[in-house]
Amino acid sequence: MSPRAWSQRATVGMLRINLAIVGVTALFLSPAAISRADGVDRSSPPIADASAGGFTARRLPGLVPIDGREWISVRTIGPGEAAASRSGGYSVSLRQPTDEGDLERAHPLFERPGEPAVSLAPGVVAYAYVTVDGKWIFVEPLDVIDVSTWRRYSLSGRLGIEPYIAMRAISADGRRLIVSRRDCAFDCQTIQDEYYEIVIPESGE
Repeated sequence: MSPRAWSQRATVGMLRINLAIVGVTALFLSPAAISRADGVDRSSPPIADASAGGFTARRLPGLVPIDGREWISVRTIGPGEAAASRSGGYSVSLRQPTDEGDLERAHPLFERPGEPAVSLAPGVVAYAYVTVDGKWIFVEPLDVIDVSTWRRYSLSGRLGIEPYIAMRAISADGRRLIVSRRDCAFDCQTIQDEYYEIVIPESGE
């Protein structure tokens, strides 16, 4: 065998060994290591961020027409329900419901295939909403988790929209969210709702 042929065979052999090592290592990666594949650790609850995360809001004179074209009705999940992101990368569920307090609430959990469920927020919540693009997860009262940076922003206080808050509609481009606010959870038909348009920033802004 010529020196050149021997060198090529040796190179191929080393490449096979390296690939085998990579394959074996992957088998023993922990869920936490896998969750850090994009440099973000999602094996723990999202990092609480005191800022508004680039979100802004303005009060509206009334509810916008939810026509299914420009504005699309928001479907939230409640206690005992779950929703999967359309990308298929994760799901959100509200588990272990409790009827303590004024509304039925449950623990909001984030789960990716093959990994343990992770709490999205302290305490329990009445609803959660996953945006169509999967970049944002909203939970009661008006907290939002940026899935790409794994940070949680408490918008109700920062934007001055205090409970009780309900999700109403999302714009067709996914950049504007309509919410309503009232002073009581239910049985307050004589009190008019307040409506707000929340502008959603690009993820990671």
